[in-house]
Amino acid sequence: MQRIVFHWFTVDIRALGAFRIALAGVMLLDLYWRSFYFTDHYTEKGLFNMQELLNSQIDNPEAFCHWTLHRYTEWHVMVLYALHVVFAVLLLFGWKTRISTIGCWFLLCSLQTRNWVILEGADALLRITLFWAIFLPVGDRLVLPVPRALAAWKMLLMSARRRKKYKMNACATACCTSMQSPQNTNPTTRYFGGGVFGLYVQLATVYMIAGATKTGFQWRETGSAVWMVAELDLFVRPFGSWLLHAIPISMTRLLSFTTIYVEEYVIPICIFLLIPSSRKWTAIIRMVGFTCIFGLHLFFELCLSIGWFPFIGMASALPLIPTEAIDYLLSKIKRSKQAKLEDSPPLSSFDHSSSSLDTYEAEKPHNTHPPTATPLTHAPPTGQTPSPPATPLLTAKTDSFVWSYISVVSIAYIIAWLVGILPEPATCVAGVLRIDQDWRLFAPHPWSDDGWFVVKGEISHYNYTKTDMDTKEIDMLPFLYYGQTDAPVVETKPECVSCLWPTSRWQKYMTNLWIETKRRVQFLDWVCRKWTDADTGWKLEKIEMVFWLEATPYDPLDERQSVVRFRMAEKQCTPQLRTVSAGKYRHSRKLEQ
Repeated sequence: MQRIVFHWFTVDIRALGAFRIALAGVMLLDLYWRSFYFTDHYTEKGLFNMQELLNSQIDNPEAFCHWTLHRYTEWHVMVLYALHVVFAVLLLFGWKTRISTIGCWFLLCSLQTRNWVILEGADALLRITLFWAIFLPVGDRLVLPVPRALAAWKMLLMSARRRKKYKMNACATACCTSMQSPQNTNPTTRYFGGGVFGLYVQLATVYMIAGATKTGFQWRETGSAVWMVAELDLFVRPFGSWLLHAIPISMTRLLSFTTIYVEEYVIPICIFLLIPSSRKWTAIIRMVGFTCIFGLHLFFELCLSIGWFPFIGMASALPLIPTEAIDYLLSKIKRSKQAKLEDSPPLSSFDHSSSSLDTYEAEKPHNTHPPTATPLTHAPPTGQTPSPPATPLLTAKTDSFVWSYISVVSIAYIIAWLVGILPEPATCVAGVLRIDQDWRLFAPHPWSDDGWFVVKGEISHYNYTKTDMDTKEIDMLPFLYYGQTDAPVVETKPECVSCLWPTSRWQKYMTNLWIETKRRVQFLDWVCRKWTDADTGWKLEKIEMVFWLEATPYDPLDERQSVVRFRMAEKQCTPQLRTVSAGKYRHSRKLEQ
């Protein structure tokens, strides 16, 4: 039983260091891509203002407990965004990791609540993974020397007398450290705590729910789900479309069944299975689980355009790497370096620079006495073989009891929340801590509605030469994404539909417009305001939003349906009142559109 508890509650600290770096790196990349459309997504001038957020919280009882700090002026939101970047950089460097992890998690929850319409599965996975990183020593290994740089700046600001005293104290500390025993200078590479068990259970829960919710006959009976995903032009990449159409249909059926069983059974079993008689096979099984998660998300990234979900999934699997695998990898690297040193040319080949060394070796006295054998202090009795030295199997670094207790209570609450056995008042805790989660991916079956969007705008301009109005139609999506104001309208199917999205946030928002009809008029209102603020010199008369519906059959042998042009919404733009600045005075004027 002791071995089982040790296996379930222990993680390698070096794997946690890699986990921290990967998590912070993905977060910084995510913040970088969010910044391109910061005004459109997180300010009052954007798609989702605070009044709509409050109305959505009133309509949805689960979102009523959510909170956000990104709700005031644009400068206030920008300051919080910059602070979020600072915390993410500190987490990447490994400096004050628990404080920086809490800061990243707190600001990420606030940022995600500000506009939940563009959230996807990657946001929930990043938020939950950061929550469990609070309870883990992610800053004990692979730390960049930030404190050393701060100490150098501190010395520059000191006076000469204080600087001398500071150097003497540092020298004394270094001397005391060098005189420590070897047992103290070689710390353990394992960590034992309740946060490890919480992270393991959370990872197993993600994939168990993802597999168990795939209940459609496309997954369980016909096995045509992977083929249907390959037909989704909204999400599939060109390589994924080519790969999944190049292999035979029988192979896609096998991939469908394999995906279910790997998510629902293989990954959770590899995380928790323990062979007490063999540490080697236990480590191999854990590595199989890590390989399954890593390979699954790598396949997602190569074939599908689903945002940061594959990268966050690969980063969250890094704590599963066992100590034995890391030790084996490091020993291989060390042996390869030693082999390169042995294969290097000998010193005798540099005779022109070794004359002084030869003279020194000739003058150095040689010891003529043979080396004496050191007696064995603990010799075994006659007739018995010496027993191997005891290995510290159950030794690991531990944390305070409070953090372990909070983490165990948190994972118990998450399991109870997912099962649905909590009373109504207790469910609000999940909304406050933002540990609410939903891991349905292409479940219970993949989408059957596929196609592409076209937002057509009719603009006019008074031509003083012809004394008449010039009218033309333009594609509004390039204007919204890149600021292009003269893109022609093309309603034919693009070669790569998933390549049209500038970021995954726009992909999620536009697909939500197909599901939620009430947001379509709100989107067109925002397009009118954005065109007015751009001051292009042209008047936007009318906007029409069209979706070319291309239904995907449930089986590759079924007959395909024809493409249908579906008008989602239409709006006549009206003049807007806008306040402009004129020196010290401000006035309003009516703008022609």
